[in-house]
Amino acid sequence: MNVVIHLLDLFYRRSNSNVKEVVPLEAAFFYLVRTKTVFSGLIYAMCACAVQYSTHPMARATMAGGQQSLDETFSKLARVSIHDWAETDRHLDYLRTYCILIDYDAAKCHGKQAWANISISKTLLQLYRAQTQPPLDEVGILERIEFYLQIKEATHSLGHGALESSVLSQTVAWASHNSDYTQVGSEQRLLDLLRFFVRIHNYNNKNNPKAQVVQPWKSGSDFRTLHTEMEEYTVHFPSTPSLDENDTSQDDIEYTITEAMCSLVCHCCDIALNLRFLPIPEPNNGQGIGSLSTCVEFPGAPPLFILERRSRCEASAEAICRIAQDVVQGGGFFHYTALLGYCSVHAIFVLLNQLHRQPKHQQLGKVVGSLKFAFTLLAAVRRFYAPAASWLEIVFRAHDTSTPLTHHRSTIGEAFHSYLGRYVDVPEPCFVPLMPSADQSDILGSKAKEAQASPDESVGRGVLDVSERQNDESQQPAWVQSYAGHLSEDIEAEEIRLLRGESPSNAISLIGSSGETVVGQDGSIDTLMNIPKFWRKYRRRQG
Repeated sequence: MNVVIHLLDLFYRRSNSNVKEVVPLEAAFFYLVRTKTVFSGLIYAMCACAVQYSTHPMARATMAGGQQSLDETFSKLARVSIHDWAETDRHLDYLRTYCILIDYDAAKCHGKQAWANISISKTLLQLYRAQTQPPLDEVGILERIEFYLQIKEATHSLGHGALESSVLSQTVAWASHNSDYTQVGSEQRLLDLLRFFVRIHNYNNKNNPKAQVVQPWKSGSDFRTLHTEMEEYTVHFPSTPSLDENDTSQDDIEYTITEAMCSLVCHCCDIALNLRFLPIPEPNNGQGIGSLSTCVEFPGAPPLFILERRSRCEASAEAICRIAQDVVQGGGFFHYTALLGYCSVHAIFVLLNQLHRQPKHQQLGKVVGSLKFAFTLLAAVRRFYAPAASWLEIVFRAHDTSTPLTHHRSTIGEAFHSYLGRYVDVPEPCFVPLMPSADQSDILGSKAKEAQASPDESVGRGVLDVSERQNDESQQPAWVQSYAGHLSEDIEAEEIRLLRGESPSNAISLIGSSGETVVGQDGSIDTLMNIPKFWRKYRRRQG
């Protein structure tokens, strides 16, 4: 029983904001203390979600003869409890349990199960409202559940253009509200921006340069339509909110964090819309890291159009790193863990492109510092959200100068179909994979062993733990071993600071400020340029 109470406490302190609203703390207190009755499936689901945050020995143990972890045991018990819908007076509890399991399954890369549960929950919500007149105290809860399902439907649609979703039929909310949209709350605006994000993803997935009737820089094109809608939102909300240290109440803090996330997603939408127009740097044929590379430009596009696309991407990437840092320092890492990581991926694409294009003599300290923060944040997200492991692999492959380029094997038009279309066999990152890949299954399976370490130790054993990749000295020269140790210590230390809610070091905290950013002890651009080499060796050893 003590373990259950411990896990329930972690659920309310560590789970994301939206899922906690499904079972408000006041409601849980009422169940446990006032009525002394509670639906066991709901408790099981909450415990399953919270296990990953716990360092309790029981939470780290394996159950059923070592065949399944504690979180898997809790999740199976929760699923069994909602299998029978005969108890009509339990419909609200069933709804809450499904919602929490959606969050659990998404974090485990089980998108197919999560998507099915979203559909079941929406149907169950309609049935519950149709069969009975909900009491007044449940009306608000049902609205929160409906909002939660809308958020999940939007995020699960990112990267899955083939999924039929009601999100794609939504009109632009800020256009229909006109001037009144400034009165819309931050949570609703975040949902509207996520839906707009899905529409941009859908446009990118269906975009075919050969079949374009209107070129994207011409008026009347689909690109211009989305661009205009993007501009309409920024007219309503042109500035980025800053976290005020004087905010003391939890409501003020959560409101400010949600405002910041709206701005973060807005910048991510801007990048997603403009990303494919970035130039393709050609390999520099051994001329050295940071040497001036020739670039392939989007075919037929006016120079000013390309310049604007590049400027918007670079400005948004810098803004994402700055806002994400503010959110983390303001204690919002666990409020929006997955969304922070997904937006960081888009910023990394832009920063890497900028790093590959510009010669070494230019002032790139700020770019490298932003990359360091984004990589560190993404590694921290991976600790609690398994799909982030595939995001890291994708950015490493895009960063690797040995990755084959599409236009070397096909046409230039094919290379600009999407941003990652310029690389051969590099997939687009999806927010939630429908099923875990073999690599993700291995990662999930290894977490029980990883959990035997202390929290600070286990955090550093992600894909950026380079020190474990230097055991085979026959494959690595001395300078690689020396560098690997430095990089591992640097990245792990920053990741641990993030998870503890502490302020990052100077190398991170200067991101977004004027002047150059200090990058580690040596200030070398090679720090970011060599990560893929260790990644490939790590992958070979793991394989």
